[in-house]
Parts: sequence; structure tokens; C-alpha cells
Amino acid sequence: MSRRKFLKNAASTFILLNTPSLLTARTSDKSKSERGELTNTQLEYDVIIIGGGAIGLASAYYLAKEHKNKKVLVLEQDHFFNDKTSSSGNSRQFRIQYNEKEISEMVLSSIPLWDELQTHTNDEIFKKAGCLWFGDEEVQGPEAQLAMVMKVMDELKISYTPLNATQLEKDYGFSNFPADFKGFFQKDGASINVKTTLKTLYKMASQSSKITFASQQKVIDIENNANGVVVKTEKNIFSANKLIITAGPHTNDMLQLVGFNLDIDLWEMVSCYFAKKDAHIDYPTWITYQEIDQGSPGFYYGFPDTQWDKPGYLRVAANYPSRLLNDMRGYSQVPDPLVIKQTSDWVKRHMHGLDPTPLFTSTCINAMLSSKKNAQLNGKEFVVGFLPPSIPHHKNIVIQGTGWVFKLVPLLGKICADLAITGQTNYDISRVSVS
Repeated sequence: MSRRKFLKNAASTFILLNTPSLLTARTSDKSKSERGELTNTQLEYDVIIIGGGAIGLASAYYLAKEHKNKKVLVLEQDHFFNDKTSSSGNSRQFRIQYNEKEISEMVLSSIPLWDELQTHTNDEIFKKAGCLWFGDEEVQGPEAQLAMVMKVMDELKISYTPLNATQLEKDYGFSNFPADFKGFFQKDGASINVKTTLKTLYKMASQSSKITFASQQKVIDIENNANGVVVKTEKNIFSANKLIITAGPHTNDMLQLVGFNLDIDLWEMVSCYFAKKDAHIDYPTWITYQEIDQGSPGFYYGFPDTQWDKPGYLRVAANYPSRLLNDMRGYSQVPDPLVIKQTSDWVKRHMHGLDPTPLFTSTCINAMLSSKKNAQLNGKEFVVGFLPPSIPHHKNIVIQGTGWVFKLVPLLGKICADLAITGQTNYDISRVSVS
């Protein structure tokens, strides 16, 4: 089954199974303009960024770092660092392997950028623990397929260790796997510290007097014309030469204002935190590929123990949606009890080193390209680039939307910044371009 078909059928597969104010980092003795706060007279910019999550902040950072003379406004409809959309939670997985060679190459290109970002904070951004994938090698999961990613790793000469079911259980602490399970361990996998990433990007961007951050600015209209863009919020009207839209699950709300639409499903997803029975037990980052496990979905993923995300507990998450939403109005942030039970049951069967009763639970939201209404987007993991040429003045607006892309945050921010200022990027984005 292709990834596209998997995503298209996610609702019928999983829902059927589950049916019963302004921020500033500057000192207070400076003027509002010097602190980067919004003033009534400061309404014209070179670039406006809609969305103050990870990609938006990364775009601001690279605009400040590499295009120093450009005035930039970052609009966030909530507060910065909020826990309500795609940047919620404390950890994300970093992994190189993808079904698509081009995306694996993008991840490899992101590593020097992550290393550079780490130099700006004393807090750990990455916990390198390796990445373990296992299951039915022909099953297409929501993110990839074992057989396909191993083929891509071979092609790119990325080292990994193939594993069988016995090795998975003996060496990595899992149990009760089918005898035909296969997998691999890739040493470069890591857990990413979400909050430190966001705050470091914000801190570094805010050191520039050219960057302005404005929170609680809900965008209600966008005009795109030959002179640039005009962005209207509930409080102000701003203008700029270029616009970058990094609105996560709100992407379509913004795109519809300029006459475009992506076919997006919003996945509401559930995570659980389980106590370790033995303090010395730990795991790498991991993902399992099994369509059905004892009548329940078999797709799960997990994280190592980290100091920034409930130390002493391990996060295990369902890699399928508890609900599919059309827009964010339906997002409750209340974990589905059935998915909690399914995750707990999976842990009880396969991770005997953990107490199977979760002590903490949480939700997150992820925007995923779904059906075939946008034929040019078929097979894409995510999109980044200009609007398609069918939209008038399409090169005024850069978008980044959908997918599990936290591992690519600095790279996507740099790409968005470069496209907005120079109209081009040195990175190959043909595989993920909207056009």
C-alpha cells in the first residue's frame, strides 16, 4: 500500500477500529521599537511571517542572521510557545530515513544547521539515542515503509544494523513479537527538545532590532497584489513585500484567503507516559509497523527518557489519529480514553520494563496531506515553496505546511527565508514544492 493510500484510508481504518499580547526578549529600559514591540506607526515590513511556531521562528532566525537589513514581523494568533498546535509537547523524533531519497538528503542537510543552533544555548537540544524501527517490512505506515527506507539508506550509504525478532527482543527490551518481525537500528536517531528549540530560535531572532514579534494577532484577511501583500488582523493592518505562511494546522485558513487550498486532514493524536519499573531501563527512539495487533491498531512510536520531558517516564504514542478533524474548531486537547487503553495494552504486551498504567497523557495535532484533490501534491510528505503559478502574484507568498517536519525545522526556516528574499534556495525542494 502506498503512503498516499494509507493516509487516504486512515479514517476508515482507524476510526472504524475506535468507534464506540506581545512578547519581547529585550530589556524594559529600551523603547518599544527597540524592544521589537508593535507600534501604531510600525506597520510596513519587508517580510511578514504568519505563524509563530517552530518553522515561523526558524524563518525569523534566518532572516535576522542572513538578511540583516530586512524588517520582519512575526504574527502569532495565540501566545508564543503555546501548546495548542503543531509545536505542542516537549519532544519530537529526529531520524534520517524516509521512503523518499530527496527527503533523507534534506534531513542530512539539516544536521549542520542543528549543530549551529546548539551553540546558542547551554540546554540540550538533541538527545542522541539512535532510531529503532521494526515490524512487517512490507506494511506502509503513516510515515514510511521498512523495506523502502532500508533501500534508500543503502542508496545513500547511511549505516544501519538489520535486526530480526529475536534480536529486537533480546537487545532492546521488547517482547512477544511475531517471529517474522524485522527491523533495523540507525545510530543517528535522536529525541529533540521542542521547548529549547523554540526558545533558542526566538532568543536569537529577537536580538535583531529588525525583527518584531506580535502575539494574539489573528489574521482575518490577506490581499496579494503586484505591490506585495496586505495582512489584516483583528487589531491592525500590515503590509510587506513578501509573506511566509507557516501556520501549521491553520494553514488552509490562511491559504483560503488568497484563493488556494490544500487537501489536509488534521490528525488528533494521543501520547501516554509510563513509569519505568527499573531506573536503568531505557530505549532509543522507535517506531513499529504492524497494521493490526490483537484487534487494535499496531502503529506506535516512542522516546527515550530525557531530562526535559517528565524524567523517569517514557513516552509512547499512538501513530494513528484518535480523530480526523476538518479544522481546529474541533480540537479539544482531551486524550481519547479508547486510544489511551489501546496504547496501554500494547505496552503491557510488548514493553515489560514499563508499568502499563500511564501516569500522564497528552494530545497533539498534525496536519497531513490526504486525498487526491490536489493531484500535483500526490505522494508528498509535506510542502514548502511558492504558491502555484495559477495564483496571481504567486511569488509574493512562501508556504510551508503539513507533515512531521520538526526534524527539518532549521532547514525549512532557512529555505523559507531565502525564497522570500532572493526567490531561490540552494536546496533541492522539487520533491516537496507546491508548484
